[in-house]
Amino acid sequence: DAGLLAPRSRSRFQGEPEYQFQHSRVRKAGYRTVAVEDRATGHPKAAAWLTSRSTRDTLTLARHHDLGGDHARAVRWYLETALRAVLADDVTMARALALRAQACGAEGAERQALDRLLADIRAESGDGPTETYRGFGMMAAEQADGVLETPQTSLVLSSRLDYAMAAAFM
Repeated sequence: DAGLLAPRSRSRFQGEPEYQFQHSRVRKAGYRTVAVEDRATGHPKAAAWLTSRSTRDTLTLARHHDLGGDHARAVRWYLETALRAVLADDVTMARALALRAQACGAEGAERQALDRLLADIRAESGDGPTETYRGFGMMAAEQADGVLETPQTSLVLSSRLDYAMAAAFM
């Protein structure tokens, strides 16, 4: 150990230790040493491993699927993460995630949900949380309902609908 890794104080994976790089520059340098071909096979393996551990880190899943070339799965996870960002009132992140999902080739109901989400973000940019959520309404979440198939999604979507309904009556 050259001091490059450190154990996390709290692992996200029950019963398993988790480590992190001491600095982002070390992580980036290490990543650059991995051959492109190995990255292409490593990212899907990482996504599968995280999925088997029932991770709730939807952004990490999206990125691994995206970088591994499984754009259809990446779109689903980017969309879910964008909806979570809206719930957290991080409209900038929601917009960036929705645009990335579109760049991954979102189609059908997922594309419609992303288009609606981005249109609402554009229409309501600059407003406070109440106005933003009133502008989002329920359409983006309703369009995504049934598209995303993870257990966490039903919670995200139902919370999103509840929040949008509450905001509409404020």
